[in-house]
Amino acid sequence: MKKIAYVIPVFPIASETFITTEMKALMSCGHEVQGICFERSKEVCQAGDEGIEEVMLDIRKVKLISLSTLIYKVIFNFYKSGWRAIKFAFLQQGIRPRSLLLQGLKLAYLTHKTGCEHIHAHFALCSTATAIVAARLLGLSASFTSHGSDVYKSPSDLALKLQNADFSVAVCKRMQIDFNNFTPKAQVYTVPCGIDLDYFHPDAGISDGIKNNNLKSDKKLLYLGRISETKGILHLIQALAKLPESLRPSIDIAGDGPMRVESEQMVNDFGIEKSVTFLGAVNRSWVQKNCRDYAAMVLPFCKVEGGIMDTGPLVIKEALGLKLPLLTTDIMATGEFVDSNCAFISKSSDPEDLARTLLKLLVALNYIVLDVDDLKRLAIDLGPKALEISRIIQHPEPYKIIEDKIEQGYQKVTSRFSSRQQALVLSEIFNNVVLNNDL
Repeated sequence: MKKIAYVIPVFPIASETFITTEMKALMSCGHEVQGICFERSKEVCQAGDEGIEEVMLDIRKVKLISLSTLIYKVIFNFYKSGWRAIKFAFLQQGIRPRSLLLQGLKLAYLTHKTGCEHIHAHFALCSTATAIVAARLLGLSASFTSHGSDVYKSPSDLALKLQNADFSVAVCKRMQIDFNNFTPKAQVYTVPCGIDLDYFHPDAGISDGIKNNNLKSDKKLLYLGRISETKGILHLIQALAKLPESLRPSIDIAGDGPMRVESEQMVNDFGIEKSVTFLGAVNRSWVQKNCRDYAAMVLPFCKVEGGIMDTGPLVIKEALGLKLPLLTTDIMATGEFVDSNCAFISKSSDPEDLARTLLKLLVALNYIVLDVDDLKRLAIDLGPKALEISRIIQHPEPYKIIEDKIEQGYQKVTSRFSSRQQALVLSEIFNNVVLNNDL
């Protein structure tokens, strides 16, 4: 098993536990994994990541005098691959070439010192550029994983990095297709991020409560994630405001982000403060401990200007793994991660349809009782499609709708999206990588 250097921009970051989950899963497969970061944040590392934090190396702490120990190694590899590091550094435009070469030398020093045989970076930004330079200086292979923002929001020399890496990892099929369109000859694998099923395990009490009609009606709905544009938070608030107060659910917003102030103001403007509570940022331990206290999770993802959207968000998989009833939007319901068989699906960026879908969820949860006359009145504000809720009302056992979705979602995540399966796929790729000489 190869020892792998994992290059991370900043550590620790609460919203990027998918990286440490991946690292730990690879370790369980027999790989030695050495974390190397460009910056140490002041955040407290997540529970379970203490071992990674203890051995995490910081590139900034490498002294220039230490680089002298690499002279013979770099000279020896120059005609094999070292010249490619220099060529790449001057072709890319994201970092000044001399700065990139210096950072590459520091990463090469740490990689060589710790005996790593492959360098893998997360995010196709400066971390990947540095990994490519360091690997070529040492005559090693290099790869990277992209996660969405580095592809669709703020890409940097992406085609060049795809061409120069030995392979890249896309976290969803859409990204793999886009990568192949950017650089047809690039070696690209689709490996979705997985969740630790030993950590995110289900609570049978949720489905049993629905079935026996004794799920406490004071249980709230949960929005979990960053408060940002692609998460659809504003659409959710607008949808809640469209519902009559007597039917409006209470929802906790667990997360923080750039749109929190705007979201709080919108809640106040609509006068629905009693229904919406902002909890602020939460960590992985909070999710594991508290999610089972909620009736369902609502994740109204949307696509924003420029086609930017989330790519296979882990929170969906966590909800499925916890056996939480789930409501999300059609841009996620492609079948790759989730579909209508395992979640209630609303049209993205459509508050009116989201309001209708919320009512479907609430009826199936036995939270509210509606009849045909109620639906006719609701159709005045929510459109004629509100009448479609009658299918759930007329269902002889509404709880079965949610029960079936929960079970199918759980089977999907356990069969395809565990961190163990992700690591097994990556392990095979790492062990079989061949140095890319296609330049």
